[in-house]
Amino acid sequence: MRNSPTFARDPNGFTLVELLIYILLLSVAMTTIYSVFISNVRAQRSQENTMEMVQDLRGTADVMIREIRMAGYDYTDAGGMGFAHDDGSPGDSYDTDANSIHFTMDINENGDHLDSNEDINYYHDAATNKILRRVGNPGTRASNVLAEKISALSFAYFDAAGNALDLDATPADIAKIRTVRLIISGETAEIDPMTRKNRTRTLAVQIKVRNMGLN
Repeated sequence: MRNSPTFARDPNGFTLVELLIYILLLSVAMTTIYSVFISNVRAQRSQENTMEMVQDLRGTADVMIREIRMAGYDYTDAGGMGFAHDDGSPGDSYDTDANSIHFTMDINENGDHLDSNEDINYYHDAATNKILRRVGNPGTRASNVLAEKISALSFAYFDAAGNALDLDATPADIAKIRTVRLIISGETAEIDPMTRKNRTRTLAVQIKVRNMGLN
């Protein structure tokens, strides 16, 4: 019977140079794998933050759109429903202008706008980056936060022909409002791991005020 071939073995194992090369290659491979992993985690977190911000913006806009569309609703033709330019409240955040919007409607059709959610005011608090929703008449208003992490909120107004209205220059033009342009800018709740700063998005929408000019 023929003997199986035997192979010579290095009695000394790996040399020090070979071991160092092996460790170096392993370190490079592990560093590359770790970098790819961290990059993927950051990209996923960035996408989640952005999607959450966009959803918040859309949800905020939906609430405002639904209520602004009802501005001026006056089923009983009692009069006095619509946009308010200045109701005597301190400051200009209660006005209908470029920075805030204030409107009334008769939701329960009882001939006035003194009931719940019939006198509504939205404005942006730049100090806290929040949109506040205030309801009720002067002296009885209640305020709550509609949205946070809002960097800007603005409004523009147009008449039936699509002409822009300058309500500060001509307050009487408030009765001509037929379309409101709502522009909201938001930012992510967390600093983006990819850019190292908050991501931002701006949402703009045209709102047809279907109840104005019916009476």
